Amino acid sequence: MIETISTKEWQSLPEHAQQEVKDFFFFIKAKYAHQSQVEQQDNEAMLLSEEALAEDWLNPEEDKAWAAYQ
Repeated sequence: MIETISTKEWQSLPEHAQQEVKDFFFFIKAKYAHQSQVEQQDNEAMLLSEEALAEDWLNPEEDKAWAAYQ
């Protein structure tokens, strides 16, 4: 459960502490936005490479070549 912070509690903090909390919030927000972008790029790369590799690997010649290792 996420606890809310009342305006009174927030205003009781010194201004430099409020700034520190805001800075940390934006740091965490940017960190997770970056992670999401990296995950999306990884997924796109995986899908593109899967399609390219399928052309080379999904054929009868490859099946025959690898039959002894199955």
